[in-house]
Amino acid sequence: MKILKLLPGVLLCGAMLFHAPVQADLLQDANKSYKKGAYAQALAKVEQILAEKPKDAPARFLKGVILTEQGKTDDAIQLFTALNEDFPELPEPYNNLAVLYASQGKYEKAKNALELAIQAHPTYVTAHENLGDIYAKLASQSYDRALQLDPRNPATKGKLSAIRDLLQDNGRKSNADKPVLTAAQSGSGAARQPAPVEDAVPATIMEVNAVVAPPSAPASGVASAPVSTDADAASAVVAASAVAANPADAEKAAQKARVADVMSSVNGWVHAWENKQVKKYLAYYANEFHPAQKGQSRSQWAEQRRNDLDDSKNIQISISRANVTFQGDNHATVKFQQSLKFNKMRKAKASRKTLLLTKSGGKWLIVEEKNK
Repeated sequence: MKILKLLPGVLLCGAMLFHAPVQADLLQDANKSYKKGAYAQALAKVEQILAEKPKDAPARFLKGVILTEQGKTDDAIQLFTALNEDFPELPEPYNNLAVLYASQGKYEKAKNALELAIQAHPTYVTAHENLGDIYAKLASQSYDRALQLDPRNPATKGKLSAIRDLLQDNGRKSNADKPVLTAAQSGSGAARQPAPVEDAVPATIMEVNAVVAPPSAPASGVASAPVSTDADAASAVVAASAVAANPADAEKAAQKARVADVMSSVNGWVHAWENKQVKKYLAYYANEFHPAQKGQSRSQWAEQRRNDLDDSKNIQISISRANVTFQGDNHATVKFQQSLKFNKMRKAKASRKTLLLTKSGGKWLIVEEKNK
Protein backbone atom coordinates (compact mmCIF):
# COMPACT_ATOMS: atom_id res chain seq x y z
CA MET A 1 0.00 0.00 0.00
CA LYS A 2 1.72 3.12 -1.22
CA ILE A 3 2.45 5.96 1.17
CA LEU A 4 3.07 9.25 -0.58
CA LYS A 5 6.23 11.32 -0.13
CA LEU A 6 6.65 14.99 -0.96
CA LEU A 7 8.99 15.88 -3.80
CA PRO A 8 10.74 19.28 -3.87
CA GLY A 9 8.97 22.09 -5.69
CA VAL A 10 5.63 20.29 -6.09
CA LEU A 11 2.47 21.58 -4.44
CA LEU A 12 0.10 19.28 -2.61
CA CYS A 13 -2.99 19.18 -4.87
CA GLY A 14 -2.54 22.87 -5.55
CA ALA A 15 -3.77 23.69 -2.03
CA MET A 16 -0.86 25.95 -1.10
CA LEU A 17 -0.44 28.68 -3.65
CA PHE A 18 2.82 30.38 -2.73
CA HIS A 19 5.72 30.11 -0.29
CA ALA A 20 8.03 32.92 0.67
CA PRO A 21 11.49 32.32 -0.86
CA VAL A 22 13.02 31.50 2.54
CA GLN A 23 10.26 29.03 3.38
CA ALA A 24 10.47 27.43 -0.06
CA ASP A 25 14.22 26.93 0.39
CA LEU A 26 13.67 25.48 3.85
CA LEU A 27 11.08 23.04 2.52
CA GLN A 28 13.41 21.89 -0.24
CA ASP A 29 16.27 21.53 2.23
CA ALA A 30 14.04 19.60 4.61
CA ASN A 31 12.99 17.27 1.83
CA LYS A 32 16.62 16.69 0.80
CA SER A 33 17.56 15.90 4.40
CA TYR A 34 14.63 13.54 4.63
CA LYS A 35 15.70 11.67 1.48
CA LYS A 36 19.18 11.23 2.96
CA GLY A 37 17.67 9.70 6.08
CA ALA A 38 18.60 12.70 8.25
CA TYR A 39 15.16 12.78 9.82
CA ALA A 40 16.01 14.89 12.86
CA GLN A 41 17.62 17.52 10.65
CA ALA A 42 14.68 17.47 8.23
CA LEU A 43 12.21 17.77 11.08
CA ALA A 44 14.04 20.77 12.54
CA LYS A 45 13.75 22.60 9.21
CA VAL A 46 10.07 21.75 8.90
CA GLU A 47 9.47 23.07 12.41
CA GLN A 48 11.07 26.37 11.35
CA ILE A 49 8.47 26.73 8.63
CA LEU A 50 5.61 25.78 10.92
CA ALA A 51 6.76 28.26 13.55
CA GLU A 52 5.87 31.04 11.11
CA LYS A 53 3.06 29.29 9.22
CA PRO A 54 1.43 26.65 11.49
CA LYS A 55 -1.19 25.72 8.87
CA ASP A 56 1.28 25.21 5.99
CA ALA A 57 0.03 22.04 4.26
CA PRO A 58 3.22 20.86 2.46
CA ALA A 59 5.32 21.35 5.59
CA ARG A 60 2.80 19.51 7.76
CA PHE A 61 2.53 16.74 5.18
CA LEU A 62 6.30 16.28 5.11
CA LYS A 63 6.40 16.31 8.90
CA GLY A 64 3.85 13.48 8.93
CA VAL A 65 5.98 11.42 6.56
CA ILE A 66 9.07 12.05 8.72
CA LEU A 67 7.22 11.01 11.87
CA THR A 68 6.13 7.85 10.06
CA GLU A 69 9.73 7.00 9.16
CA GLN A 70 10.74 7.62 12.78
CA GLY A 71 8.21 5.06 13.94
CA LYS A 72 6.06 7.68 15.69
CA THR A 73 2.85 6.26 14.29
CA ASP A 74 0.43 7.81 16.77
CA ASP A 75 1.92 11.27 16.26
CA ALA A 76 1.76 10.84 12.48
CA ILE A 77 -1.88 9.72 12.68
CA GLN A 78 -2.73 12.76 14.77
CA LEU A 79 -0.98 15.05 12.30
CA PHE A 80 -2.57 13.60 9.15
CA THR A 81 -5.99 13.63 10.85
CA ALA A 82 -5.62 17.33 11.66
CA LEU A 83 -4.41 17.99 8.11
CA ASN A 84 -7.51 16.27 6.75
CA GLU A 85 -9.73 18.43 8.94
CA ASP A 86 -8.08 21.64 7.74
CA PHE A 87 -7.79 20.60 4.08
CA PRO A 88 -10.52 17.98 3.35
CA GLU A 89 -9.99 18.50 -0.39
CA LEU A 90 -6.51 16.91 -0.24
CA PRO A 91 -6.53 13.14 -0.91
CA GLU A 92 -2.86 12.42 -0.03
CA PRO A 93 -3.14 12.83 3.76
CA TYR A 94 -6.12 10.45 3.74
CA ASN A 95 -4.03 7.91 1.83
CA ASN A 96 -1.13 8.07 4.27
CA LEU A 97 -3.52 7.92 7.21
CA ALA A 98 -4.95 4.71 5.71
CA VAL A 99 -1.46 3.19 5.47
CA LEU A 100 -0.84 3.94 9.14
CA TYR A 101 -4.18 2.47 10.20
CA ALA A 102 -3.43 -0.65 8.13
CA SER A 103 -0.08 -1.02 9.89
CA GLN A 104 -2.06 -1.26 13.15
CA GLY A 105 -4.53 -3.77 11.72
CA LYS A 106 -7.34 -1.17 11.75
CA TYR A 107 -8.63 -2.03 8.30
CA GLU A 108 -12.09 -0.50 8.70
CA LYS A 109 -10.52 2.86 9.55
CA ALA A 110 -8.12 2.47 6.65
CA LYS A 111 -11.04 1.76 4.33
CA ASN A 112 -12.91 4.84 5.53
CA ALA A 113 -9.85 7.06 5.03
CA LEU A 114 -9.35 5.80 1.47
CA GLU A 115 -13.01 6.34 0.63
CA LEU A 116 -12.62 9.95 1.74
CA ALA A 117 -9.50 10.25 -0.43
CA ILE A 118 -11.49 9.02 -3.44
CA GLN A 119 -14.36 11.34 -2.58
CA ALA A 120 -11.92 14.25 -2.63
CA HIS A 121 -10.25 13.03 -5.84
CA PRO A 122 -12.37 10.44 -7.75
CA THR A 123 -9.58 9.66 -10.25
CA TYR A 124 -6.91 9.14 -7.59
CA VAL A 125 -5.47 5.79 -8.76
CA THR A 126 -3.26 5.21 -5.70
CA ALA A 127 -6.25 5.36 -3.35
CA HIS A 128 -8.28 3.00 -5.55
CA GLU A 129 -5.41 0.49 -5.64
CA ASN A 130 -4.88 0.72 -1.90
CA LEU A 131 -8.61 0.30 -1.30
CA GLY A 132 -8.50 -2.90 -3.33
CA ASP A 133 -5.74 -4.20 -1.03
CA ILE A 134 -7.84 -3.35 2.01
CA TYR A 135 -10.87 -5.19 0.63
CA ALA A 136 -8.70 -8.22 -0.05
CA LYS A 137 -7.39 -8.16 3.51
CA LEU A 138 -10.92 -7.84 4.95
CA ALA A 139 -12.06 -10.74 2.77
CA SER A 140 -9.15 -12.83 4.04
CA GLN A 141 -10.14 -12.15 7.65
CA SER A 142 -13.78 -13.06 6.96
CA TYR A 143 -12.82 -16.34 5.29
CA ASP A 144 -10.53 -17.17 8.18
CA ARG A 145 -13.33 -16.59 10.69
CA ALA A 146 -15.66 -18.76 8.63
CA LEU A 147 -13.04 -21.53 8.52
CA GLN A 148 -12.63 -21.41 12.29
CA LEU A 149 -16.36 -22.03 12.62
CA ASP A 150 -16.42 -24.75 9.96
CA PRO A 151 -12.91 -26.25 9.45
CA ARG A 152 -14.20 -28.90 7.05
CA ASN A 153 -15.73 -26.53 4.53
CA PRO A 154 -13.71 -27.07 1.30
CA ALA A 155 -15.21 -24.03 -0.44
CA THR A 156 -14.05 -21.70 2.32
CA LYS A 157 -10.58 -23.27 2.30
CA GLY A 158 -10.33 -22.69 -1.44
CA LYS A 159 -11.41 -19.06 -1.16
CA LEU A 160 -9.00 -18.38 1.70
CA SER A 161 -6.15 -19.95 -0.26
CA ALA A 162 -7.03 -17.89 -3.35
CA ILE A 163 -7.15 -14.58 -1.48
CA ARG A 164 -3.85 -15.32 0.29
CA ASP A 165 -2.25 -16.05 -3.07
CA LEU A 166 -3.62 -12.74 -4.33
CA LEU A 167 -2.19 -10.89 -1.33
CA GLN A 168 1.21 -12.52 -1.77
CA ASP A 169 1.22 -11.81 -5.51
CA ASN A 170 0.33 -8.16 -4.90
CA GLY A 171 3.10 -8.00 -2.33
CA ARG A 172 5.65 -9.16 -4.89
CA LYS A 173 4.36 -6.69 -7.48
CA SER A 174 4.48 -3.84 -4.96
CA ASN A 175 8.26 -4.14 -4.80
CA ALA A 176 8.63 -3.28 -8.49
CA ASP A 177 9.94 0.18 -9.31
CA LYS A 178 7.22 2.78 -9.82
CA PRO A 179 7.61 5.76 -12.17
CA VAL A 180 7.79 9.20 -10.61
CA LEU A 181 4.68 11.27 -11.30
CA THR A 182 5.46 14.86 -12.11
CA ALA A 183 3.01 17.73 -11.96
CA ALA A 184 2.69 17.61 -15.74
CA GLN A 185 1.93 13.86 -15.77
CA SER A 186 -0.45 13.61 -12.85
CA GLY A 187 -3.59 14.83 -14.58
CA SER A 188 -5.33 17.82 -16.05
CA GLY A 189 -5.88 20.91 -13.93
CA ALA A 190 -3.35 22.02 -11.36
CA ALA A 191 -5.98 22.31 -8.66
CA ARG A 192 -6.65 18.56 -8.83
CA GLN A 193 -3.11 17.22 -9.21
CA PRO A 194 -2.07 14.65 -6.61
CA ALA A 195 1.35 14.82 -5.06
CA PRO A 196 3.85 12.58 -6.91
CA VAL A 197 4.86 9.18 -5.70
CA GLU A 198 8.50 8.41 -4.92
CA ASP A 199 10.05 5.63 -6.98
CA ALA A 200 12.22 4.52 -4.06
CA VAL A 201 10.86 1.60 -2.02
CA PRO A 202 7.15 2.39 -1.79
CA ALA A 203 5.43 1.29 1.41
CA THR A 204 2.68 -1.11 0.43
CA ILE A 205 -0.16 -2.72 2.30
CA MET A 206 1.52 -6.07 1.77
CA GLU A 207 4.74 -4.87 3.40
CA VAL A 208 2.79 -3.39 6.30
CA ASN A 209 0.96 -6.67 6.82
CA ALA A 210 4.24 -8.50 7.27
CA VAL A 211 4.39 -7.25 10.87
CA VAL A 212 0.81 -8.34 11.60
CA ALA A 213 0.24 -11.85 12.89
CA PRO A 214 -1.20 -14.03 10.10
CA PRO A 215 -4.67 -15.52 10.52
CA SER A 216 -4.57 -18.38 12.99
CA ALA A 217 -5.30 -21.90 11.86
CA PRO A 218 -8.82 -23.12 12.67
CA ALA A 219 -9.19 -25.05 15.88
CA SER A 220 -9.95 -28.73 15.41
CA GLY A 221 -13.19 -30.23 16.56
CA VAL A 222 -15.16 -26.97 16.43
CA ALA A 223 -18.83 -27.56 15.79
CA SER A 224 -20.08 -25.98 12.60
CA ALA A 225 -22.96 -23.54 12.29
CA PRO A 226 -23.83 -23.54 8.57
CA VAL A 227 -25.19 -20.34 7.16
CA SER A 228 -26.66 -19.75 3.73
CA THR A 229 -26.58 -16.11 2.72
CA ASP A 230 -27.39 -14.32 -0.52
CA ALA A 231 -24.12 -12.34 -0.23
CA ASP A 232 -20.93 -14.30 -0.81
CA ALA A 233 -17.73 -12.71 0.48
CA ALA A 234 -15.88 -14.22 -2.48
CA SER A 235 -17.35 -11.46 -4.60
CA ALA A 236 -15.28 -9.00 -2.58
CA VAL A 237 -12.12 -10.64 -3.85
CA VAL A 238 -13.19 -10.40 -7.48
CA ALA A 239 -14.22 -6.77 -7.06
CA ALA A 240 -11.00 -5.94 -5.23
CA SER A 241 -8.90 -7.01 -8.21
CA ALA A 242 -10.74 -4.55 -10.46
CA VAL A 243 -11.26 -1.70 -8.02
CA ALA A 244 -8.54 0.54 -9.47
CA ALA A 245 -10.17 0.41 -12.89
CA ASN A 246 -13.80 0.67 -11.81
CA PRO A 247 -14.72 2.60 -8.64
CA ALA A 248 -18.27 1.19 -8.83
CA ASP A 249 -16.83 -2.25 -8.09
CA ALA A 250 -15.26 -0.84 -4.94
CA GLU A 251 -18.69 0.05 -3.57
CA LYS A 252 -20.02 -3.42 -4.33
CA ALA A 253 -16.99 -5.05 -2.72
CA ALA A 254 -17.39 -2.85 0.35
CA GLN A 255 -20.99 -4.00 0.71
CA LYS A 256 -19.97 -7.65 0.37
CA ALA A 257 -17.30 -7.20 3.04
CA ARG A 258 -19.80 -5.54 5.40
CA VAL A 259 -22.27 -8.40 4.94
CA ALA A 260 -19.52 -10.95 5.59
CA ASP A 261 -18.52 -9.07 8.75
CA VAL A 262 -22.10 -9.10 10.07
CA MET A 263 -22.61 -12.78 9.26
CA SER A 264 -19.31 -13.61 10.96
CA SER A 265 -20.78 -12.23 14.20
CA VAL A 266 -24.04 -14.13 13.67
CA ASN A 267 -22.07 -17.34 13.08
CA GLY A 268 -20.05 -16.74 16.24
CA TRP A 269 -23.24 -16.14 18.22
CA VAL A 270 -24.74 -19.44 16.96
CA HIS A 271 -21.53 -21.32 17.70
CA ALA A 272 -21.35 -20.01 21.29
CA TRP A 273 -25.02 -20.82 21.85
CA GLU A 274 -24.74 -24.33 20.42
CA ASN A 275 -21.67 -25.10 22.53
CA LYS A 276 -23.09 -23.53 25.72
CA GLN A 277 -20.27 -21.01 25.96
CA VAL A 278 -22.38 -18.76 28.17
CA LYS A 279 -19.95 -15.88 28.67
CA LYS A 280 -19.06 -15.72 24.99
CA TYR A 281 -22.73 -16.05 24.01
CA LEU A 282 -23.82 -13.15 26.21
CA ALA A 283 -20.94 -11.02 24.88
CA TYR A 284 -22.69 -10.95 21.48
CA TYR A 285 -25.46 -8.84 23.04
CA ALA A 286 -25.04 -5.08 23.44
CA ASN A 287 -25.38 -3.43 26.83
CA GLU A 288 -28.48 -1.70 25.50
CA PHE A 289 -30.10 -5.01 24.42
CA HIS A 290 -33.89 -4.92 24.78
CA PRO A 291 -35.36 -8.22 26.09
CA ALA A 292 -38.56 -9.36 24.37
CA GLN A 293 -40.35 -9.85 27.68
CA LYS A 294 -41.85 -6.58 28.85
CA GLY A 295 -40.55 -5.21 32.13
CA GLN A 296 -37.54 -7.53 32.12
CA SER A 297 -34.16 -5.86 32.60
CA ARG A 298 -31.07 -6.92 30.69
CA SER A 299 -29.50 -8.38 33.84
CA GLN A 300 -32.64 -10.39 34.56
CA TRP A 301 -32.71 -11.63 30.97
CA ALA A 302 -29.01 -12.58 31.14
CA GLU A 303 -29.53 -14.57 34.33
CA GLN A 304 -32.47 -16.38 32.74
CA ARG A 305 -30.40 -17.22 29.67
CA ARG A 306 -27.59 -18.60 31.88
CA ASN A 307 -30.07 -20.88 33.62
CA ASP A 308 -31.67 -21.96 30.34
CA LEU A 309 -28.30 -22.87 28.82
CA ASP A 310 -27.22 -24.73 31.95
CA ASP A 311 -30.41 -26.82 31.77
CA SER A 312 -30.14 -27.49 28.04
CA LYS A 313 -28.40 -30.49 26.51
CA ASN A 314 -27.46 -31.50 22.98
CA ILE A 315 -28.24 -28.12 21.46
CA GLN A 316 -28.40 -28.21 17.66
CA ILE A 317 -28.89 -25.00 15.71
CA SER A 318 -28.85 -24.27 12.01
CA ILE A 319 -29.76 -21.09 10.17
CA SER A 320 -30.51 -20.56 6.50
CA ARG A 321 -31.90 -18.06 3.99
CA ALA A 322 -30.14 -15.19 5.74
CA ASN A 323 -30.64 -11.67 4.47
CA VAL A 324 -28.69 -8.63 5.69
CA THR A 325 -29.76 -5.01 5.30
CA PHE A 326 -28.08 -1.90 6.65
CA GLN A 327 -29.49 1.23 8.24
CA GLY A 328 -26.58 3.65 8.02
CA ASP A 329 -22.99 2.70 8.82
CA ASN A 330 -23.49 1.18 12.28
CA HIS A 331 -26.88 -0.55 12.23
CA ALA A 332 -27.92 -3.77 10.49
CA THR A 333 -30.89 -6.12 10.35
CA VAL A 334 -30.42 -9.85 9.77
CA LYS A 335 -33.42 -12.05 8.94
CA PHE A 336 -33.05 -15.83 8.66
CA GLN A 337 -34.75 -19.19 9.12
CA GLN A 338 -33.68 -20.89 12.34
CA SER A 339 -33.92 -24.57 13.27
CA LEU A 340 -33.44 -25.33 16.99
CA LYS A 341 -33.39 -28.69 18.75
CA PHE A 342 -32.23 -29.52 22.28
CA ASN A 343 -32.73 -31.93 25.18
CA LYS A 344 -35.11 -34.74 24.13
CA MET A 345 -37.02 -32.89 21.46
CA ARG A 346 -38.04 -35.29 18.69
CA LYS A 347 -38.39 -32.59 16.10
CA ALA A 348 -36.49 -29.35 15.62
CA LYS A 349 -38.42 -26.14 16.15
CA ALA A 350 -38.38 -23.90 13.10
CA SER A 351 -38.90 -20.16 13.28
CA ARG A 352 -38.25 -17.00 11.31
CA LYS A 353 -35.84 -14.85 13.29
CA THR A 354 -34.79 -11.22 13.09
CA LEU A 355 -31.74 -9.73 14.77
CA LEU A 356 -31.15 -5.99 15.03
CA LEU A 357 -27.44 -5.26 15.43
CA THR A 358 -25.29 -2.23 16.11
CA LYS A 359 -21.57 -1.82 15.53
CA SER A 360 -19.69 -0.92 18.69
CA GLY A 361 -15.94 -1.11 19.22
CA GLY A 362 -15.52 -2.70 15.80
CA LYS A 363 -17.95 -5.55 16.65
CA TRP A 364 -21.52 -6.20 15.58
CA LEU A 365 -23.69 -6.69 18.70
CA ILE A 366 -27.34 -7.67 19.08
CA VAL A 367 -29.68 -4.97 20.39
CA GLU A 368 -32.98 -6.70 19.68
CA GLU A 369 -34.10 -10.26 18.91
CA LYS A 370 -37.45 -11.20 17.38
CA ASN A 371 -39.07 -14.58 16.68
CA LYS A 372 -42.06 -15.42 14.48
